[in-house]
Amino acid sequence: MLKTSEFVFRASDRVGFAAAEQDRAFLISCFVDNGQYDELTKGDLRNHVVLGRTGAGKTALLERITERQNNVVRLDPEQLALNYLSTSTVLLFLTELGLDLDLFFGLLWRHVVVVEVLRSRFRIKDNESKQHFFNIFATLFQSQKQQRALEYLDQWGSSFWLDTEERVREVTAKLENDVRAEAGLHFPGLLSKIEGGASFTEEEKREYRERFKFVVSQVQIQELANVIDLLGAILDDPQNVYFVLVDHLDEKWVDDQLKSRLIRALLETLRRFLSVTSLRIVIALRFDLYDRVLSDTRNSQQQEEKSHSLSLTIRWTREQLTSLMDERINRVIRQRYTKRRVTHADILPEDMPDGNQRRRSMDWILDRTFMRPRDVIQFFNFAIAKATDQPVIPEVALLDAEGEYSRERMNAVADEYVATYPTLLYFVETLYGQPERIALDTFDDLALSERVQSALASCNGAADKMADWAHNYISGKMPMDSFVRELFYVFYEVGIVGLQKASGEPISWTYESRRSLSRAEITLTARARVHPMFWRRLGTRTQQPLIDS
Repeated sequence: MLKTSEFVFRASDRVGFAAAEQDRAFLISCFVDNGQYDELTKGDLRNHVVLGRTGAGKTALLERITERQNNVVRLDPEQLALNYLSTSTVLLFLTELGLDLDLFFGLLWRHVVVVEVLRSRFRIKDNESKQHFFNIFATLFQSQKQQRALEYLDQWGSSFWLDTEERVREVTAKLENDVRAEAGLHFPGLLSKIEGGASFTEEEKREYRERFKFVVSQVQIQELANVIDLLGAILDDPQNVYFVLVDHLDEKWVDDQLKSRLIRALLETLRRFLSVTSLRIVIALRFDLYDRVLSDTRNSQQQEEKSHSLSLTIRWTREQLTSLMDERINRVIRQRYTKRRVTHADILPEDMPDGNQRRRSMDWILDRTFMRPRDVIQFFNFAIAKATDQPVIPEVALLDAEGEYSRERMNAVADEYVATYPTLLYFVETLYGQPERIALDTFDDLALSERVQSALASCNGAADKMADWAHNYISGKMPMDSFVRELFYVFYEVGIVGLQKASGEPISWTYESRRSLSRAEITLTARARVHPMFWRRLGTRTQQPLIDS
Protein backbone atom coordinates (compact mmCIF):
# COMPACT_ATOMS: atom_id res chain seq x y z
CA MET A 1 0.00 0.00 0.00
CA LEU A 2 1.12 3.54 -0.76
CA LYS A 3 1.71 6.04 2.03
CA THR A 4 0.56 9.64 2.20
CA SER A 5 4.19 10.71 2.14
CA GLU A 6 4.58 8.98 -1.24
CA PHE A 7 1.38 9.99 -3.00
CA VAL A 8 -2.19 11.27 -2.65
CA PHE A 9 -4.92 11.40 -5.28
CA ARG A 10 -5.89 14.76 -6.70
CA ALA A 11 -9.48 15.59 -7.61
CA SER A 12 -8.36 15.94 -11.24
CA ASP A 13 -6.65 12.53 -11.46
CA ARG A 14 -7.94 10.18 -14.15
CA VAL A 15 -6.82 6.81 -15.46
CA GLY A 16 -8.33 7.57 -18.83
CA PHE A 17 -11.23 9.15 -20.68
CA ALA A 18 -14.36 7.79 -22.35
CA ALA A 19 -13.67 9.49 -25.68
CA ALA A 20 -10.75 7.96 -27.56
CA GLU A 21 -9.68 11.40 -28.79
CA GLN A 22 -9.17 12.58 -25.19
CA ASP A 23 -7.62 9.27 -24.18
CA ARG A 24 -4.90 9.33 -26.84
CA ALA A 25 -2.00 9.80 -24.39
CA PHE A 26 -3.10 6.73 -22.42
CA LEU A 27 -3.79 4.73 -25.59
CA ILE A 28 -0.24 5.26 -26.78
CA SER A 29 1.68 4.81 -23.52
CA CYS A 30 -0.54 2.19 -21.84
CA PHE A 31 -1.57 -0.02 -24.75
CA VAL A 32 -2.12 -3.65 -23.79
CA ASP A 33 -2.28 -6.09 -26.68
CA ASN A 34 -4.94 -8.75 -26.29
CA GLY A 35 -3.58 -10.52 -29.38
CA GLN A 36 -5.80 -8.76 -31.88
CA TYR A 37 -3.30 -6.14 -33.00
CA ASP A 38 -1.16 -8.93 -34.47
CA GLU A 39 -4.27 -10.47 -35.99
CA LEU A 40 -5.01 -7.22 -37.83
CA THR A 41 -1.44 -6.50 -38.92
CA LYS A 42 0.10 -9.94 -39.44
CA GLY A 43 -2.73 -12.47 -39.61
CA ASP A 44 -3.55 -14.54 -42.67
CA LEU A 45 -6.87 -12.73 -43.13
CA ARG A 46 -5.96 -9.29 -44.43
CA ASN A 47 -9.25 -7.39 -44.28
CA HIS A 48 -11.36 -7.17 -41.15
CA VAL A 49 -14.55 -5.79 -39.66
CA VAL A 50 -13.57 -5.11 -36.04
CA LEU A 51 -16.69 -5.58 -33.92
CA GLY A 52 -17.32 -4.58 -30.33
CA ARG A 53 -19.56 -2.58 -28.10
CA THR A 54 -18.89 1.06 -27.28
CA GLY A 55 -15.71 1.24 -25.23
CA ALA A 56 -14.43 -2.22 -26.17
CA GLY A 57 -11.23 -0.82 -27.67
CA LYS A 58 -11.95 -0.61 -31.42
CA THR A 59 -10.57 2.90 -31.80
CA ALA A 60 -7.58 2.00 -29.61
CA LEU A 61 -6.66 -0.78 -32.04
CA LEU A 62 -6.87 1.58 -35.02
CA GLU A 63 -4.84 4.20 -33.16
CA ARG A 64 -2.20 1.54 -32.48
CA ILE A 65 -2.01 0.67 -36.17
CA THR A 66 -1.70 4.36 -37.05
CA GLU A 67 1.10 4.78 -34.52
CA ARG A 68 3.10 1.66 -35.33
CA GLN A 69 2.66 1.21 -39.10
CA ASN A 70 4.34 3.33 -41.77
CA ASN A 71 1.65 3.43 -44.46
CA VAL A 72 -1.77 4.29 -43.08
CA VAL A 73 -4.73 5.90 -44.86
CA ARG A 74 -7.60 6.90 -42.57
CA LEU A 75 -11.03 7.48 -44.10
CA ASP A 76 -13.19 9.69 -41.90
CA PRO A 77 -16.87 9.30 -42.91
CA GLU A 78 -17.62 12.87 -41.83
CA GLN A 79 -15.13 14.17 -44.39
CA LEU A 80 -16.52 12.14 -47.29
CA ALA A 81 -19.47 14.53 -47.86
CA LEU A 82 -21.76 11.53 -48.31
CA ASN A 83 -24.71 13.64 -47.17
CA TYR A 84 -24.44 15.02 -50.70
CA LEU A 85 -25.96 11.71 -51.82
CA SER A 86 -29.06 12.21 -49.68
CA THR A 87 -29.69 15.66 -51.18
CA SER A 88 -29.19 14.65 -54.80
CA THR A 89 -32.53 14.94 -56.58
CA VAL A 90 -31.37 12.44 -59.20
CA LEU A 91 -30.44 9.78 -56.64
CA LEU A 92 -33.67 10.40 -54.75
CA PHE A 93 -35.52 9.88 -58.04
CA LEU A 94 -33.71 6.60 -58.72
CA THR A 95 -34.45 5.45 -55.16
CA GLU A 96 -38.13 6.30 -55.60
CA LEU A 97 -38.14 4.11 -58.72
CA GLY A 98 -36.93 1.24 -56.55
CA LEU A 99 -33.65 0.84 -58.41
CA ASP A 100 -30.84 -0.97 -56.62
CA LEU A 101 -28.02 1.54 -56.10
CA ASP A 102 -25.75 -0.93 -54.30
CA LEU A 103 -23.53 -1.23 -57.36
CA PHE A 104 -23.05 2.51 -57.44
CA PHE A 105 -22.35 2.74 -53.70
CA GLY A 106 -19.81 -0.06 -54.06
CA LEU A 107 -18.19 1.79 -56.94
CA LEU A 108 -17.98 4.90 -54.80
CA TRP A 109 -16.14 3.13 -51.95
CA ARG A 110 -13.78 1.29 -54.27
CA HIS A 111 -12.96 4.46 -56.14
CA VAL A 112 -12.22 6.32 -52.89
CA VAL A 113 -10.02 3.49 -51.54
CA VAL A 114 -8.01 3.10 -54.75
CA VAL A 115 -7.40 6.80 -55.23
CA GLU A 116 -6.55 7.45 -51.56
CA VAL A 117 -4.03 4.60 -51.50
CA LEU A 118 -2.40 5.65 -54.76
CA ARG A 119 -2.31 9.27 -53.68
CA SER A 120 -0.59 8.23 -50.44
CA ARG A 121 1.78 5.77 -52.11
CA PHE A 122 3.03 8.22 -54.74
CA ARG A 123 2.48 11.45 -52.82
CA ILE A 124 0.18 12.82 -55.51
CA LYS A 125 -0.77 16.32 -54.43
CA ASP A 126 -0.86 18.38 -57.62
CA ASN A 127 -1.00 18.07 -61.40
CA GLU A 128 2.76 17.75 -61.75
CA SER A 129 3.05 14.79 -59.38
CA LYS A 130 0.00 13.20 -61.00
CA GLN A 131 1.57 13.47 -64.44
CA HIS A 132 4.81 11.98 -63.12
CA PHE A 133 2.80 8.99 -61.84
CA PHE A 134 1.17 8.42 -65.25
CA ASN A 135 4.42 8.80 -67.17
CA ILE A 136 6.03 6.05 -65.11
CA PHE A 137 3.18 3.56 -65.16
CA ALA A 138 2.16 4.06 -68.77
CA THR A 139 5.49 2.44 -69.71
CA LEU A 140 5.53 -0.18 -66.93
CA PHE A 141 2.02 -1.58 -67.45
CA GLN A 142 1.28 -2.46 -71.05
CA SER A 143 -1.51 -5.07 -71.00
CA GLN A 144 -4.94 -4.08 -72.30
CA LYS A 145 -6.52 -4.33 -68.83
CA GLN A 146 -3.76 -2.29 -67.25
CA GLN A 147 -4.03 0.38 -69.93
CA ARG A 148 -7.81 0.57 -69.38
CA ALA A 149 -7.19 0.92 -65.68
CA LEU A 150 -4.79 3.80 -66.30
CA GLU A 151 -7.36 5.40 -68.61
CA TYR A 152 -9.91 5.21 -65.79
CA LEU A 153 -7.50 6.89 -63.41
CA ASP A 154 -6.63 9.49 -66.01
CA GLN A 155 -10.33 10.27 -66.44
CA TRP A 156 -10.50 11.14 -62.74
CA GLY A 157 -6.96 12.44 -62.61
CA SER A 158 -8.01 16.05 -62.17
CA SER A 159 -9.26 15.20 -58.69
CA PHE A 160 -6.29 13.14 -57.49
CA TRP A 161 -4.91 15.80 -55.18
CA LEU A 162 -8.26 17.15 -54.03
CA ASP A 163 -10.01 16.23 -50.79
CA THR A 164 -11.88 12.93 -50.72
CA GLU A 165 -15.07 14.99 -50.46
CA GLU A 166 -14.50 16.36 -53.96
CA ARG A 167 -13.96 12.87 -55.32
CA VAL A 168 -17.30 11.72 -53.90
CA ARG A 169 -19.04 14.65 -55.51
CA GLU A 170 -17.30 14.08 -58.83
CA VAL A 171 -18.15 10.38 -59.07
CA THR A 172 -21.76 11.07 -58.07
CA ALA A 173 -22.00 13.88 -60.61
CA LYS A 174 -20.97 11.40 -63.34
CA LEU A 175 -23.99 9.20 -62.59
CA GLU A 176 -26.27 12.24 -62.30
CA ASN A 177 -25.14 13.53 -65.69
CA ASP A 178 -25.68 10.12 -67.31
CA VAL A 179 -29.22 10.00 -65.91
CA ARG A 180 -29.94 13.55 -67.07
CA ALA A 181 -28.64 12.77 -70.56
CA GLU A 182 -30.82 9.68 -70.81
CA ALA A 183 -33.85 11.55 -69.51
CA GLY A 184 -33.34 14.41 -71.98
CA LEU A 185 -33.02 11.95 -74.86
CA HIS A 186 -36.04 9.73 -74.15
CA PHE A 187 -38.35 11.65 -71.78
CA PRO A 188 -38.75 15.34 -72.67
CA GLY A 189 -39.84 17.34 -69.63
CA LEU A 190 -38.81 14.68 -67.11
CA LEU A 191 -35.80 16.63 -65.87
CA SER A 192 -37.91 19.58 -64.75
CA LYS A 193 -40.26 17.15 -62.97
CA ILE A 194 -37.33 15.50 -61.18
CA GLU A 195 -35.88 18.83 -60.10
CA GLY A 196 -39.32 19.98 -58.97
CA GLY A 197 -39.90 16.89 -56.82
CA ALA A 198 -42.93 15.73 -58.83
CA SER A 199 -44.75 12.50 -58.00
CA PHE A 200 -45.11 9.73 -60.56
CA THR A 201 -47.72 7.09 -61.22
CA GLU A 202 -46.85 3.41 -60.89
CA GLU A 203 -47.07 3.06 -64.67
CA GLU A 204 -44.59 5.92 -65.13
CA LYS A 205 -42.27 4.43 -62.55
CA ARG A 206 -42.25 1.09 -64.37
CA GLU A 207 -41.38 2.80 -67.66
CA TYR A 208 -38.61 4.90 -66.11
CA ARG A 209 -37.31 1.96 -64.10
CA GLU A 210 -36.61 -0.12 -67.19
CA ARG A 211 -34.80 2.72 -68.92
CA PHE A 212 -32.68 3.92 -65.99
CA LYS A 213 -31.84 0.45 -64.77
CA PHE A 214 -29.57 0.25 -67.81
CA VAL A 215 -27.92 3.59 -66.97
CA VAL A 216 -27.15 2.55 -63.40
CA SER A 217 -25.78 -0.80 -64.56
CA GLN A 218 -23.33 0.97 -66.86
CA VAL A 219 -21.29 2.50 -64.06
CA GLN A 220 -17.68 1.62 -64.68
CA ILE A 221 -17.52 -1.54 -62.60
CA GLN A 222 -15.26 -3.45 -65.00
CA GLU A 223 -12.84 -0.58 -65.35
CA LEU A 224 -12.62 -0.30 -61.58
CA ALA A 225 -11.99 -4.05 -61.31
CA ASN A 226 -9.04 -3.49 -63.62
CA VAL A 227 -7.86 -0.67 -61.37
CA ILE A 228 -7.94 -2.98 -58.35
CA ASP A 229 -5.83 -5.50 -60.26
CA LEU A 230 -3.46 -2.69 -61.18
CA LEU A 231 -3.27 -1.65 -57.53
CA GLY A 232 -2.29 -5.22 -56.67
CA ALA A 233 0.52 -5.06 -59.22
CA ILE A 234 1.72 -1.73 -57.83
CA LEU A 235 1.58 -2.78 -54.16
CA ASP A 236 3.72 -5.84 -54.71
CA ASP A 237 6.07 -5.55 -51.72
CA PRO A 238 4.90 -7.74 -48.78
CA GLN A 239 7.26 -5.79 -46.51
CA ASN A 240 5.60 -2.49 -47.41
CA VAL A 241 1.94 -3.03 -46.50
CA TYR A 242 -0.66 -0.27 -46.75
CA PHE A 243 -3.52 0.05 -44.27
CA VAL A 244 -6.89 1.69 -44.89
CA LEU A 245 -8.71 2.36 -41.60
CA VAL A 246 -12.38 3.37 -41.29
CA ASP A 247 -13.81 4.42 -37.93
CA HIS A 248 -16.64 6.58 -36.49
CA LEU A 249 -19.31 5.01 -38.70
CA ASP A 250 -21.78 5.20 -35.80
CA GLU A 251 -21.69 9.01 -35.87
CA LYS A 252 -23.90 11.36 -37.89
CA TRP A 253 -22.11 11.40 -41.25
CA VAL A 254 -24.99 10.67 -43.61
CA ASP A 255 -28.77 10.53 -43.60
CA ASP A 256 -29.98 7.47 -41.67
CA GLN A 257 -31.94 6.22 -44.69
CA LEU A 258 -28.69 5.84 -46.62
CA LYS A 259 -26.36 4.82 -43.80
CA SER A 260 -27.16 1.10 -43.77
CA ARG A 261 -26.81 0.74 -47.55
CA LEU A 262 -23.54 2.66 -47.63
CA ILE A 263 -22.05 0.62 -44.79
CA ARG A 264 -23.20 -2.61 -46.42
CA ALA A 265 -21.50 -1.50 -49.65
CA LEU A 266 -18.36 -0.76 -47.62
CA LEU A 267 -18.45 -4.26 -46.12
CA GLU A 268 -18.70 -5.70 -49.62
CA THR A 269 -15.73 -3.55 -50.63
CA LEU A 270 -13.55 -5.52 -48.20
CA ARG A 271 -13.91 -8.66 -50.29
CA ARG A 272 -13.19 -6.82 -53.55
CA PHE A 273 -9.70 -5.96 -52.35
CA LEU A 274 -8.71 -9.41 -51.06
CA SER A 275 -6.57 -9.92 -54.17
CA VAL A 276 -4.34 -6.97 -53.22
CA THR A 277 -1.98 -8.84 -50.90
CA SER A 278 -0.11 -5.78 -49.61
CA LEU A 279 -3.25 -3.89 -48.64
CA ARG A 280 -5.20 -4.34 -45.41
CA ILE A 281 -8.57 -2.67 -44.83
CA VAL A 282 -9.88 -2.44 -41.26
CA ILE A 283 -13.40 -1.21 -40.49
CA ALA A 284 -14.51 -0.58 -36.91
CA LEU A 285 -18.20 -1.12 -36.13
CA ARG A 286 -20.36 -1.32 -33.05
CA PHE A 287 -22.31 -4.55 -32.68
CA ASP A 288 -25.70 -2.84 -32.74
CA LEU A 289 -24.90 -0.88 -35.91
CA TYR A 290 -23.50 -3.99 -37.62
CA ASP A 291 -26.66 -5.95 -36.77
CA ARG A 292 -28.86 -3.08 -37.93
CA VAL A 293 -27.00 -2.86 -41.25
CA LEU A 294 -27.44 -6.58 -41.91
CA SER A 295 -31.11 -6.40 -40.92
CA ASP A 296 -31.88 -3.31 -43.01
CA THR A 297 -30.15 -4.72 -46.11
CA ARG A 298 -31.25 -8.32 -45.81
CA ASN A 299 -33.09 -8.15 -49.12
CA SER A 300 -29.92 -7.22 -50.96
CA GLN A 301 -28.03 -9.89 -52.85
CA GLN A 302 -24.95 -9.86 -50.63
CA GLN A 303 -24.43 -12.99 -48.56
CA GLU A 304 -24.29 -12.39 -44.81
CA GLU A 305 -21.96 -15.28 -44.07
CA LYS A 306 -19.31 -13.65 -46.25
CA SER A 307 -19.49 -10.52 -44.10
CA HIS A 308 -19.37 -12.60 -40.92
CA SER A 309 -16.28 -14.43 -42.15
CA LEU A 310 -14.33 -11.16 -42.13
CA SER A 311 -15.39 -10.09 -38.64
CA LEU A 312 -13.07 -9.90 -35.64
CA THR A 313 -14.79 -9.57 -32.27
CA ILE A 314 -12.84 -7.75 -29.57
CA ARG A 315 -12.59 -9.83 -26.40
CA TRP A 316 -10.78 -9.25 -23.12
CA THR A 317 -9.82 -11.57 -20.30
CA ARG A 318 -9.67 -10.57 -16.64
CA GLU A 319 -5.91 -10.79 -16.75
CA GLN A 320 -5.67 -8.48 -19.78
CA LEU A 321 -8.01 -5.88 -18.29
CA THR A 322 -6.09 -6.00 -15.01
CA SER A 323 -2.83 -5.44 -16.92
CA LEU A 324 -4.42 -2.54 -18.77
CA MET A 325 -5.47 -0.87 -15.53
CA ASP A 326 -2.08 -1.50 -13.94
CA GLU A 327 -0.41 0.32 -16.84
CA ARG A 328 -2.74 3.29 -16.46
CA ILE A 329 -2.51 3.42 -12.67
CA ASN A 330 1.26 3.27 -12.92
CA ARG A 331 1.32 6.13 -15.43
CA VAL A 332 -0.81 8.40 -13.24
CA ILE A 333 1.13 7.81 -10.03
CA ARG A 334 4.66 7.13 -11.20
CA GLN A 335 4.99 10.23 -13.37
CA ARG A 336 4.41 12.45 -10.32
CA TYR A 337 5.57 10.68 -7.21
CA THR A 338 7.66 7.56 -7.38
CA LYS A 339 10.01 5.62 -9.60
CA ARG A 340 8.84 2.22 -8.44
CA ARG A 341 6.12 0.44 -10.36
CA VAL A 342 2.59 0.84 -8.93
CA THR A 343 -0.35 -1.48 -9.60
CA HIS A 344 -3.96 -1.84 -8.48
CA ALA A 345 -2.78 -3.90 -5.52
CA ASP A 346 -1.05 -0.79 -4.13
CA ILE A 347 -4.20 1.35 -4.09
CA LEU A 348 -7.16 -1.03 -3.59
CA PRO A 349 -8.29 -2.91 -0.49
CA GLU A 350 -7.50 -6.60 -0.62
CA ASP A 351 -11.14 -7.62 -0.97
CA MET A 352 -14.71 -6.34 -1.00
CA PRO A 353 -18.01 -7.58 0.51
CA ASP A 354 -19.93 -9.84 -1.85
CA GLY A 355 -23.09 -11.27 -0.35
CA ASN A 356 -22.06 -13.20 2.73
CA GLN A 357 -18.50 -13.62 1.43
CA ARG A 358 -15.54 -11.44 0.42
CA ARG A 359 -14.31 -11.06 -3.17
CA ARG A 360 -10.89 -9.93 -4.37
CA SER A 361 -11.25 -6.21 -5.11
CA MET A 362 -10.19 -6.28 -8.75
CA ASP A 363 -12.54 -9.18 -9.46
CA TRP A 364 -15.32 -7.34 -7.60
CA ILE A 365 -14.83 -4.37 -9.96
CA LEU A 366 -14.60 -6.53 -13.10
CA ASP A 367 -17.80 -8.33 -12.08
CA ARG A 368 -19.52 -4.97 -12.54
CA THR A 369 -18.32 -4.50 -16.13
CA PHE A 370 -19.03 -5.84 -19.59
CA MET A 371 -15.37 -6.91 -19.67
CA ARG A 372 -14.33 -3.94 -21.75
CA PRO A 373 -11.76 -1.23 -21.01
CA ARG A 374 -14.11 1.73 -20.82
CA ASP A 375 -16.15 0.25 -17.96
CA VAL A 376 -13.10 -0.45 -15.81
CA ILE A 377 -11.62 2.97 -16.57
CA GLN A 378 -14.86 4.71 -15.61
CA PHE A 379 -15.17 2.75 -12.38
CA PHE A 380 -11.65 3.70 -11.34
CA ASN A 381 -12.25 7.34 -12.25
CA PHE A 382 -15.31 7.48 -9.99
CA ALA A 383 -13.41 5.71 -7.22
CA ILE A 384 -10.42 8.05 -7.48
CA ALA A 385 -12.75 11.06 -7.20
CA LYS A 386 -14.02 9.60 -3.93
CA ALA A 387 -10.46 9.13 -2.63
CA THR A 388 -9.16 12.70 -3.10
CA ASP A 389 -6.26 13.52 -0.77
CA GLN A 390 -5.80 9.86 0.12
CA PRO A 391 -2.99 7.55 -1.06
CA VAL A 392 -5.33 4.59 -1.55
CA ILE A 393 -8.96 3.91 -2.48
CA PRO A 394 -10.70 2.57 0.64
CA GLU A 395 -13.65 0.21 0.67
CA VAL A 396 -16.14 2.98 1.42
CA ALA A 397 -14.91 4.95 -1.61
CA LEU A 398 -15.41 1.93 -3.89
CA LEU A 399 -18.94 1.44 -2.57
CA ASP A 400 -19.77 5.12 -3.06
CA ALA A 401 -18.25 5.05 -6.55
CA GLU A 402 -20.33 1.99 -7.43
CA GLY A 403 -23.56 3.99 -7.12
CA GLU A 404 -22.46 6.81 -9.44
CA TYR A 405 -20.86 4.36 -11.85
CA SER A 406 -24.05 2.26 -12.01
CA ARG A 407 -26.19 5.26 -12.93
CA GLU A 408 -23.69 6.51 -15.48
CA ARG A 409 -23.36 3.10 -17.15
CA MET A 410 -27.14 2.75 -17.46
CA ASN A 411 -27.26 6.10 -19.22
CA ALA A 412 -24.37 5.00 -21.43
CA VAL A 413 -26.25 1.85 -22.49
CA ALA A 414 -29.33 3.95 -23.27
CA ASP A 415 -27.18 6.27 -25.41
CA GLU A 416 -25.58 3.33 -27.18
CA TYR A 417 -28.96 1.92 -28.22
CA VAL A 418 -30.90 5.17 -28.62
CA ALA A 419 -31.26 4.67 -32.39
CA THR A 420 -32.94 1.28 -31.90
CA TYR A 421 -34.65 1.67 -28.52
CA PRO A 422 -35.14 5.36 -27.67
CA THR A 423 -37.56 4.46 -24.84
CA LEU A 424 -35.24 1.92 -23.18
CA LEU A 425 -34.51 4.08 -20.14
CA TYR A 426 -38.22 4.34 -19.31
CA PHE A 427 -39.02 0.63 -19.58
CA VAL A 428 -35.97 -0.47 -17.63
CA GLU A 429 -37.81 0.91 -14.59
CA THR A 430 -39.93 -2.26 -14.68
CA LEU A 431 -36.86 -3.93 -13.15
CA TYR A 432 -36.58 -1.47 -10.28
CA GLY A 433 -36.51 -3.15 -6.87
CA GLN A 434 -36.70 -6.62 -8.41
CA PRO A 435 -34.54 -9.45 -7.07
CA GLU A 436 -31.22 -10.16 -8.73
CA ARG A 437 -32.65 -13.36 -10.22
CA ILE A 438 -36.06 -13.15 -11.88
CA ALA A 439 -38.26 -15.99 -13.06
CA LEU A 440 -40.20 -14.67 -16.03
CA ASP A 441 -43.35 -16.53 -15.01
CA THR A 442 -43.59 -14.77 -11.65
CA PHE A 443 -44.67 -11.33 -12.88
CA ASP A 444 -47.94 -10.06 -11.47
CA ASP A 445 -50.18 -8.69 -14.23
CA LEU A 446 -51.52 -5.78 -12.19
CA ALA A 447 -48.15 -4.68 -10.82
CA LEU A 448 -46.52 -4.98 -14.24
CA SER A 449 -49.37 -3.08 -15.88
CA GLU A 450 -48.93 -0.18 -13.46
CA ARG A 451 -45.20 0.03 -14.16
CA VAL A 452 -45.73 -0.14 -17.91
CA GLN A 453 -48.33 2.62 -17.83
CA SER A 454 -45.91 4.76 -15.83
CA ALA A 455 -43.19 4.09 -18.42
CA LEU A 456 -45.52 5.04 -21.27
CA ALA A 457 -46.43 8.27 -19.51
CA SER A 458 -42.72 9.11 -19.25
CA CYS A 459 -42.14 8.52 -22.96
CA ASN A 460 -43.79 11.84 -23.88
CA GLY A 461 -44.74 10.57 -27.30
CA ALA A 462 -41.42 8.85 -28.08
CA ALA A 463 -42.10 5.70 -30.06
CA ASP A 464 -40.25 2.48 -30.81
CA LYS A 465 -40.90 -1.26 -30.67
CA MET A 466 -40.91 -1.25 -26.88
CA ALA A 467 -43.54 1.48 -26.71
CA ASP A 468 -45.62 -0.33 -29.36
CA TRP A 469 -45.51 -3.57 -27.36
CA ALA A 470 -46.44 -1.67 -24.21
CA HIS A 471 -49.47 -0.02 -25.85
CA ASN A 472 -50.62 -3.39 -27.19
CA TYR A 473 -50.17 -5.01 -23.78
CA ILE A 474 -52.10 -2.29 -21.92
CA SER A 475 -54.90 -2.36 -24.51
CA GLY A 476 -55.21 -6.14 -24.28
CA LYS A 477 -53.97 -6.77 -27.81
CA MET A 478 -50.82 -8.51 -26.54
CA PRO A 479 -50.84 -11.18 -23.82
CA MET A 480 -48.69 -10.49 -20.77
CA ASP A 481 -46.42 -13.49 -21.41
CA SER A 482 -45.64 -12.28 -24.95
CA PHE A 483 -44.91 -8.78 -23.68
CA VAL A 484 -42.62 -10.07 -20.91
CA ARG A 485 -40.67 -12.20 -23.38
CA GLU A 486 -40.18 -9.27 -25.78
CA LEU A 487 -39.23 -6.92 -22.95
CA PHE A 488 -36.63 -9.26 -21.52
CA TYR A 489 -35.19 -10.04 -24.93
CA VAL A 490 -34.42 -6.34 -25.32
CA PHE A 491 -32.91 -6.21 -21.82
CA TYR A 492 -30.85 -9.25 -22.78
CA GLU A 493 -29.81 -7.77 -26.12
CA VAL A 494 -28.44 -4.57 -24.57
CA GLY A 495 -26.77 -6.44 -21.68
CA ILE A 496 -28.89 -5.33 -18.72
CA VAL A 497 -29.79 -8.93 -17.94
CA GLY A 498 -28.41 -12.35 -18.68
CA LEU A 499 -30.79 -15.18 -19.55
CA GLN A 500 -30.96 -18.79 -18.48
CA LYS A 501 -33.26 -20.94 -20.62
CA ALA A 502 -33.97 -23.36 -17.80
CA SER A 503 -32.77 -24.17 -14.31
CA GLY A 504 -29.34 -25.78 -14.33
CA GLU A 505 -28.29 -24.29 -17.66
CA PRO A 506 -25.57 -21.61 -17.90
CA ILE A 507 -26.52 -17.94 -18.03
CA SER A 508 -26.07 -16.34 -21.44
CA TRP A 509 -24.66 -12.80 -21.47
CA THR A 510 -24.45 -10.85 -24.72
CA TYR A 511 -21.15 -9.24 -23.74
CA GLU A 512 -19.62 -12.74 -23.63
CA SER A 513 -21.14 -14.26 -26.74
CA ARG A 514 -23.27 -11.54 -28.30
CA ARG A 515 -26.77 -13.01 -28.65
CA SER A 516 -26.51 -16.77 -28.31
CA LEU A 517 -30.24 -17.04 -27.54
CA SER A 518 -32.98 -16.35 -30.07
CA ARG A 519 -36.34 -14.83 -29.25
CA ALA A 520 -37.98 -18.22 -29.79
CA GLU A 521 -35.84 -19.74 -27.02
CA ILE A 522 -37.09 -17.28 -24.42
CA THR A 523 -40.14 -18.78 -22.77
CA LEU A 524 -41.76 -18.13 -19.41
CA THR A 525 -39.62 -20.94 -17.97
CA ALA A 526 -36.56 -18.76 -18.56
CA ARG A 527 -34.83 -16.96 -15.74
CA ALA A 528 -33.14 -13.58 -15.93
CA ARG A 529 -30.29 -12.22 -13.89
CA VAL A 530 -29.73 -8.48 -13.57
CA HIS A 531 -26.15 -7.59 -14.42
CA PRO A 532 -24.21 -6.38 -11.33
CA MET A 533 -23.30 -3.21 -13.25
CA PHE A 534 -26.88 -2.04 -12.73
CA TRP A 535 -27.68 -3.29 -9.22
CA ARG A 536 -27.26 0.08 -7.57
CA ARG A 537 -29.13 1.97 -10.32
CA LEU A 538 -32.06 -0.45 -10.18
CA GLY A 539 -32.15 -1.01 -6.44
CA THR A 540 -31.70 -4.72 -7.12
CA ARG A 541 -32.23 -7.05 -4.19
CA THR A 542 -29.11 -9.20 -4.27
CA GLN A 543 -29.24 -12.73 -2.94
CA GLN A 544 -26.12 -14.71 -3.78
CA PRO A 545 -22.44 -14.04 -4.34
CA LEU A 546 -21.36 -13.53 -7.95
CA ILE A 547 -18.86 -16.33 -7.88
CA ASP A 548 -21.47 -19.03 -8.59
CA SER A 549 -22.47 -17.68 -12.00
